[in-house]
Amino acid sequence: DDSNSLDGSTVDKLVWQRGNGPEVSLYTMHGAGHTIPSKFVSLGGLFGSTNADIESAEEIWHFFERDWRQRQ
Repeated sequence: DDSNSLDGSTVDKLVWQRGNGPEVSLYTMHGAGHTIPSKFVSLGGLFGSTNADIESAEEIWHFFERDWRQRQ
């Protein structure tokens, strides 16, 4: 979803998984600069606009949490 239409960018997420193997996600930012996506911090300017549709820290945490749960 384009949850923040004011940032001038959108995110596509593609997910791959083969059988019971690890899940791989690819996030593609359209119209965003070279910054880490964040709903709370904007580092625009020299590096372009910051995408505010996803929070990168949350996505990173979900990745490690999912891996941890699979090992339990």
